[in-house]
Parts: sequence; C-alpha cells; structure tokens
Amino acid sequence: MFKKYIKKPVEIEAMEFNDTRGDIDILKELIGKEFISKVDGYFIKTLEGEMKISQGDFIIRGIKGEYYPCKPDIFEASYEKSPDNRGFKPKEFNGPVFKDTPYKASNEVVKADFVKSGPIIPKEYS
Repeated sequence: MFKKYIKKPVEIEAMEFNDTRGDIDILKELIGKEFISKVDGYFIKTLEGEMKISQGDFIIRGIKGEYYPCKPDIFEASYEKSPDNRGFKPKEFNGPVFKDTPYKASNEVVKADFVKSGPIIPKEYS
C-alpha cells in the first residue's frame, strides 16, 4: 500500500550548465572521470547510468557528494534559493572559476551566484 511522505529539507549545491568552456572546465575537474564528453554531448556517470547534460540543466552535488543533472523545470519545482546564496568555488576545484575571471589563490573560496542569474563576483574578488 502506498503512503504519503514528505521529502526532508536538505540544502544542496548546484550550478546552471551553460555549455561554456568555463562550465565544462569546472565539471571536468570536480566530477573527474564521471564527466564524459561524447560526440553527441556531455554526460555524467551516475548510479543510474550515464545522464546527458543539456544547456540550462542544473548540475547538483548531492548530500553524499555525488553529481547529477536536473532539468530546469524539475529544479525550480523542487528547490528554492538558500538564504546563504553567495555561491562559492568548491574547494575541490583548483582551476579558474570562469574563463575571464581572475581570482586570488587556488585554495581561496570565490563567492559567485550560480543559480539562475549567472555568476556574480563580489568586488573583493575582482
């Protein structure tokens, strides 16, 4: 018999994929061998198999550190912005955050808003 359940509120980390060199570089370094480039597009290897990433999809880092794509309509129905939505450069990522955006040190957290509006780099990092 089916019963009703409520999903626990869990804060996730996500970025909108815009198919730019910067986004691809970030995903290659963060996801590593689980990020796959093929003739017909980009894919993330998940427990459910390879999932294709499309322009506008959100790439989510789950509560166990796993990555997976999510379609924009599902993302917007399932998630809302966190009150602490300054964004960041994940600690695991050592390359430049965006192709033309300088940052101070490879181990420094860069604040950027990845959700919907695109990256916004605060003055202290520009």
